[in-house]
Amino acid sequence: MVRNALGKLLAANPDIEIVGGVADAEEGWELLRTHSADVVVSDLDLPGESGRQFALRVLEQDPAQGVIILSYRVEPSEVQFLVEAGVRGYVPKSAPAEELIQAVRAVAQGQHHFAPQAATALAESVRNRNGDKLNPLSLRQTLILQQMAKGKTTREIADEMCLSPKTVEKYRSEILRRLNCKNQVQALEMGRRLQLLQDDSN
Repeated sequence: MVRNALGKLLAANPDIEIVGGVADAEEGWELLRTHSADVVVSDLDLPGESGRQFALRVLEQDPAQGVIILSYRVEPSEVQFLVEAGVRGYVPKSAPAEELIQAVRAVAQGQHHFAPQAATALAESVRNRNGDKLNPLSLRQTLILQQMAKGKTTREIADEMCLSPKTVEKYRSEILRRLNCKNQVQALEMGRRLQLLQDDSN
């Protein structure tokens, strides 16, 4: 119902053409294999593979692909994570319909568009991160360190974050270098000292 309503909303604009609508990430992936699209609009909550994983998977395949996320929730760390991953638009489902239309037009032109709530959340996340001068890691590196603290293997982290195992290994090496540690045990201890792992149980 939501998908059909959004399709009709967008299709009512003569400058927007709907390539297709899908029910889950796998259908979306198959559609992108056979059709080209300037913009991919994805719900953050999808059945099966999450919208977050789907977006990362799409951007891993084509970093230039315009991706807009729709979501009921707007969490600062989630918004910044997706922005750093390459997502160019974020629109809460509580936003006016015109917000999504504006986002599609902007992203189709290579620009970014974040609804006011998402922009505020992003600013908050950046402010919190920059205010923590003790954190030498990027957001992506911090997230991987938290996965390491949960005992996840390189393969498990790669699957969770839609990265290749080789890329995860590069992140691991960079984490050790930035924390000035020789091994993972030391890195996790340093992470706890810097309070980077305070949310690792979530």
